Parts: sequence; structure tokens; C-alpha cells
Amino acid sequence: MPPLNPDMVLYLAVRDIAEMYDVPMTWIYLLPFNIQIDAAARSVIFTSNQIMYVNEEGYATPATLMAWHDGKQAGLIDEDDEFLFANSDFTKDYTAKANQALEDMAKSMGATKEQVQEMMSSTHIEAPFPHENDDSPWGDV
Repeated sequence: MPPLNPDMVLYLAVRDIAEMYDVPMTWIYLLPFNIQIDAAARSVIFTSNQIMYVNEEGYATPATLMAWHDGKQAGLIDEDDEFLFANSDFTKDYTAKANQALEDMAKSMGATKEQVQEMMSSTHIEAPFPHENDDSPWGDV
């Protein structure tokens, strides 16, 4: 049996649990859990009943903000509901800069922000494989 990749096991466990309950994966990442990786027994252990929405300073964690946006996108949170937690200055600044970078990239490409996000999310890939008889420089390889 090949060695297990802990990151892949974590991803697969979170993905499967999210699919079982029909919620975004980020909602599962909010739960405090440990994954036991053992050749004999594999399990997911939830370590606490308390979900950590905020950090030690009282600001929303990035995971909380992502889960909220994913919930809105999935239609699980009403469109007019506001985010109830305070964001840190770092998160506000980082989000504003990321949004500006997306807008600049979209403008330079002649695309919308949504199109650029789709391209960056790897859900839209235009990378055909070269064929023997095509006209590309790689077709003769």
C-alpha cells in the first residue's frame, strides 16, 4: 500500500463530509477536528463542540469569512444578511488589495472579474493536448 498523504486525506475527508451534508467545504473546515491516520483505523475526531469563529483578538478568522461567502454563494445564507463579525485591519486591507488586483487584471484582459476568478479557480481550463498532426510547435514532438 502506498504511503498516505495527510493533506490529501484531510481534503478527501472534508470533501466527503461536506457532500454528505450538502454544505460548502469551508463550513467543515470551521469545525475543530483531528484526523487519525493509521493503517489499521482511519477516523475523523471532532475535538470540541465550540466552533472558533473569531481569533484571540476578537476578529473573524479568514476561514469564517470564506465560509460566510461560500454559504451566500450556495444560497444557504440570505443575500441581504450581513457578516456579523468584525474583520481585522489586515483582512480588510488584504481583501481590498486582492479586489483591486482582480479588477486590474480583468481590465487588462478585457474580461469581467467573475471571468478572471473562474479562470483562476481551475474550473475553466483551456489547455488542449498537442496532437501529432496539429499546427502547433509541439505537434511534431
